[in-house]
Amino acid sequence: MIELDEVSVRYGSHEAVTPTNLRIETGEFFTLLGPSGCGKTTILRAIAGFVPVASGRITIEGRDVTGIPAERRGVGMVFQNYALFPHMTVAENVAFGLKVARKSGKEISRAVDAVLEATGIERHARKKPAELSGGQQQRVAVARSLVMGTRVLLFDEPLSNLDAKVREDMRHEIKRLQRDVGFTAVFVTHDQEEALSMSDRLLVINEGRAEQSGTARELYHSPATPFVCQFVGAANEIGSKVARALDLDAARRHFVRPEHVTLAQAGDPDGVDATVADVDYLGPMTRVFLDVLGEPLQCQVPSDPSVDRLNAGMSVKVNLSRERILSFDRPS
Repeated sequence: MIELDEVSVRYGSHEAVTPTNLRIETGEFFTLLGPSGCGKTTILRAIAGFVPVASGRITIEGRDVTGIPAERRGVGMVFQNYALFPHMTVAENVAFGLKVARKSGKEISRAVDAVLEATGIERHARKKPAELSGGQQQRVAVARSLVMGTRVLLFDEPLSNLDAKVREDMRHEIKRLQRDVGFTAVFVTHDQEEALSMSDRLLVINEGRAEQSGTARELYHSPATPFVCQFVGAANEIGSKVARALDLDAARRHFVRPEHVTLAQAGDPDGVDATVADVDYLGPMTRVFLDVLGEPLQCQVPSDPSVDRLNAGMSVKVNLSRERILSFDRPS
């Protein structure tokens, strides 16, 4: 288990992370999610021991590591390029840290064999990194940390430089490996889909401040703040004219997910008048950009022949699922 108790980080006069409380359970896949520069990597590096905290306390498995150097914290870091030695075999890469620690040959052999089997790469032990797929290289990088007795692995946006298809394959690979081996993973990303699909729980961070933590479903369906609502998935902010047409409280901000906006025929007596501004065909889904009483609104609907007939300039009616509208108090 990893716990942050009122942990803050400063760079000079700038408070990069405001006092933050966080609890990550043993064996959990936990993601720090937020836009670039929000402080998520700073939190990760504070857990690793690469940056000092200005205040607060960090414990790992009940041990206070706040003032302990990175190499003595018992955590491993998996980098974007995996940092494998190209001239060494898989087995030699995994054994490297143990050799530096001056373990005996018998200890090294036993530990390397065990971790290669646990990570499912034992049959690649004699290969060089260049002979491996991206997923296999990822497993070697993880094995190299696990062989040192590490049970906590930190991932700093390891998939950010990959194209979409490889990225999707790799996130399934990392999650499968974490589940099979059972280590605690702390994963940093700005990609919402990545975070939602991989995480047991996640923390959304904005401008150095923890906005909300919970499961992906909790954050998506019950966001605590407008920022979380708009950052975790797509959300329309309902304009004042549409809010009046729906008789919504003008003192509050209202949002609706695109999939909770439905289209009806122009003669529907219950809908709100709208004009199609543009249509994006996305394969199984179609995104429709609307002008509703002069205000923009998006809906996302399953692609079918009726949707295929939509064109810019067409008149339609729009229905919003009132029970799906997300409302927030405005700052006082």
